[in-house]
Amino acid sequence: MIKLQNISLARGGKLLFANVNLTFYKKQKIGVIGRNGSGKTSLFSLITGKLSADSGEIIISNKLTIAEMEQEVPIGAQSCIDFVIDGDSKLRSIEQKIKIAEKQNRDGLEIARLHAEYGEQGGYTASAKAASLLAGLGVIAKDQQKHVNELSGGLRRRLNLARALFINSDVLLLDEPTNHLDLESVIWLENFLKRYAGIILLISHDRDFLDNVATAIVQIENATLSIFSGNYSGYETLKAQQLLLQEKQYEKQQQQIAHVTTFINRFRAKASKAKQAQSRIKFLEKMERVAPVYQSLPFTFEFFPTTAPLNLLALENVDFSYGAQLIFANLNLSIEAGMRVGLLGRNGIGKTTLMKLLVGEIAPQAGERQIHNKTKIGYFAQQQLEQLDLYASPLEHLRRIAPTTHESDLRKFLGRFNFSDEFAITPITNFSGGEKARLALSLVVWQKPNLLLLDEPTNHLDLEMREALALALQTFTGAMIIVSHDRYLLESTVDSFLVISDNNVQIYKGDLADYQKWIAEKTVEKAVTNTSENTAKIIAATSAPAKKSASISKNRLAKIEKELERIDHRLKEIENILTTQDIYLPDKKAQLTNLLAEQKQLQAQNSKLEEEWLVVD
Repeated sequence: MIKLQNISLARGGKLLFANVNLTFYKKQKIGVIGRNGSGKTSLFSLITGKLSADSGEIIISNKLTIAEMEQEVPIGAQSCIDFVIDGDSKLRSIEQKIKIAEKQNRDGLEIARLHAEYGEQGGYTASAKAASLLAGLGVIAKDQQKHVNELSGGLRRRLNLARALFINSDVLLLDEPTNHLDLESVIWLENFLKRYAGIILLISHDRDFLDNVATAIVQIENATLSIFSGNYSGYETLKAQQLLLQEKQYEKQQQQIAHVTTFINRFRAKASKAKQAQSRIKFLEKMERVAPVYQSLPFTFEFFPTTAPLNLLALENVDFSYGAQLIFANLNLSIEAGMRVGLLGRNGIGKTTLMKLLVGEIAPQAGERQIHNKTKIGYFAQQQLEQLDLYASPLEHLRRIAPTTHESDLRKFLGRFNFSDEFAITPITNFSGGEKARLALSLVVWQKPNLLLLDEPTNHLDLEMREALALALQTFTGAMIIVSHDRYLLESTVDSFLVISDNNVQIYKGDLADYQKWIAEKTVEKAVTNTSENTAKIIAATSAPAKKSASISKNRLAKIEKELERIDHRLKEIENILTTQDIYLPDKKAQLTNLLAEQKQLQAQNSKLEEEWLVVD
């Protein structure tokens, strides 16, 4: 249980929380929502102790282990597997204690206890667990063995998520975990989090992800935390009902205030009514006012595409590889006016590569890219934010692509994206990720493209901006291809899907629900195939040698079985000795050390002989 009791917090002169009271319970999966700067990340910092409240108290049991997904891009020379395991400081501490104890030839009882504790902490399966988590998050096997610094920024951020999931925690704090994930990894993460038994606090702007994971929604608004039972769709319904009730209460109270004020103004000067007038004044002063519902207009914008030709762009017989890794072979793809396509495919299969081929950022190694002279591409790259000039303002960014346009027109345009007044001329160094993404989108909109190529455009965008983007794309009359893990965006904007498979692009005949089922089936199929292959190897290993030399195998088999019997007998003797108390006395230290070493050696021999027994049987 985590309890926030009368918590107040201000940061940089801004009040984030005022007398907040809220309790989180075991097995709750809570989506945390609110506008940028409302205090979502500060809430996490309060829980982890990185921040101290100005007043109030946070009550957290000392027995709770809290795991948090770090936001900084990791650096380091260790392998990805080691980086993930390093997140479990308790496990690494036990490892170190074992090394020291064995090096210093300490008491065997202490060494045995440490090994038992290491096993309970999951030490013997740690590498396999870390590899499984990384695979689920789309980090393929060959990348798992690389050093952290060798991976791209997006993959390194996945390491942070895997590291948080690896820890045996009671509380899991995740801040935008689906950013930089593909759709397959998002679906895997959803299933993982559904099985998590502790408390989850989840900051996310992905509606479908919140719908599928959250059992409650906490909204941060006006320095208060309000909790709504259910997922995000349930929250929207309850919130709408709440706002409607609040609006009615406000209107009713305003009528009451107007009536009382009229009475006061009418009779304040009359001696016979002065007492009643004063009473009404005190009544108004004591009245707890219902706040008006400021339903500010949602953030909106539009694309204004130029006139488009029928055939916008085509790739003909295209081949492309990265070194020895083939990505596309004899690829043919034609984009026509009005196409609205979602591009599907697992991580690393070539979605971003295809977008780069289409935009002309990379050239085919064989085949041809053909583009109509009236095609105007608006490209939002996955790493678009990194291409912005941190020392330039929004106005300077826009002026660079529209040098002849009057400044007043540029400012008016930027104002539509909430870059007004001083904000328009402020360097973007300290802008949030969402603000930078909004600027990058505005630059795409300005160019009036008739073909949109959007590669994960919702990363860093808050719910309001995602909704605005979805609305803008719904009314966009040009052609578009979108890569996104945001299912709400795909479902609300595209008409069809393409899937990258077998080094080519194919039409996918189905919707996202069908695709999700297909992913699940492929996962099961892969597991079955791997199991079958392993079984086949065992059968091959156990049958072929036997046919080749049956007489030798028969003699060898008898010897192996006799040796296994001897080892089993001796291991039981050692186990019996280790259960006695005398063996752990100080004067028996040398004997204990020898027994443990013999036990380890015999176990290794036993495993080796059992493998050989399979071959000669």
